[in-house]
Amino acid sequence: MNARKFTNDTKRKLLPFVYLLTLTGWGIYTLTHDYSWQALLLFVIGLLMVLRNYHLESERIDEKIASIAAHSVIGVVILNQNLRVDFANKSFSKLTGHTAKQLNGEDLKKYGFSCLNDAIAKLGAKANWKGEIKVTNRFGDHLTLDTHITHYEMGMGMSDRYVLSFRDISHRVRLENKLKNLAEKDPLTGCWNRRRFDKEIARHASIADRYAVSNTTLAIIDIDHFKQINDKHGHDVGDEVIKELGELMQAQCRETDIVARVGGEEFAIIMPETNNRNAFEAIYRLKEIIQSKSVLGITISGGITTINRSVEQSYRRADKALYRAKTLGRNRVCSSDGYSEHIVHTKRAKAFM
Repeated sequence: MNARKFTNDTKRKLLPFVYLLTLTGWGIYTLTHDYSWQALLLFVIGLLMVLRNYHLESERIDEKIASIAAHSVIGVVILNQNLRVDFANKSFSKLTGHTAKQLNGEDLKKYGFSCLNDAIAKLGAKANWKGEIKVTNRFGDHLTLDTHITHYEMGMGMSDRYVLSFRDISHRVRLENKLKNLAEKDPLTGCWNRRRFDKEIARHASIADRYAVSNTTLAIIDIDHFKQINDKHGHDVGDEVIKELGELMQAQCRETDIVARVGGEEFAIIMPETNNRNAFEAIYRLKEIIQSKSVLGITISGGITTINRSVEQSYRRADKALYRAKTLGRNRVCSSDGYSEHIVHTKRAKAFM
């Protein structure tokens, strides 16, 4: 135990006696109306000792708070009124990959935290803000941080401070997303399942209803003669065919497209920002790629339509176009608006002339 700690502890133990001394002086000075300088001096000395001890206790509390913040498992940052770092603890340094010395005096948006400035700007009269932010640290790790911001008006001529705390919830968010994917992914193909497809087509139908216009296309795709494949090669081979088709479709489609398995051998693709003709040509190319790359040389038929405000009508029109493709001999694509493979072949022929 060092001398300073011993002295401070001793002063704290003497605090009740200091209060008693102060009250005694005040009692002599006021109640007995003995306005002697001795009584006044006793009161003043006692008051000074109380104030000194109060200052001592404040310092002790400040030191304790600083120690807790410095060693907390939660990242803690204190920003000044210019939104520059006054203090950053070890946990925050570990999150960002930058030392407290590197962070000191810096604007956090330099380190990918620009969203914090926006959150602070929106505080207004509120003293607190809570939310989740996504950042990338120095090591390239994508983090999701549960964030709290508290605005302190210091007063007494001191500039305001913002105390920020960060809790890394990246693992929890990844787990939640994984569980969500498991609930919405087809286990055989890795495509989205019918549940996710229904949500997505309903969302696009709602957009079409809101704006009275749609530029999103729905394609329904079916494997030709799939029953014969099962009968000839068995269900295990049939499953492999479905799996292979799902993988080929996902590889050929855009990231923005929703590729879903909606039935046994039936798939659906939602193609945002794609008109009927462009979607037709994309599905036609997909048909040719599948036929050339499939191990068993399977073929597909497809029907496409523009998604309108009614989910049922949109699906029914695409299904009718698919049925027409099958009745015309399969291994083809039909559109609800009459756009045909003949037009595609004509365009390709002109391109080579």
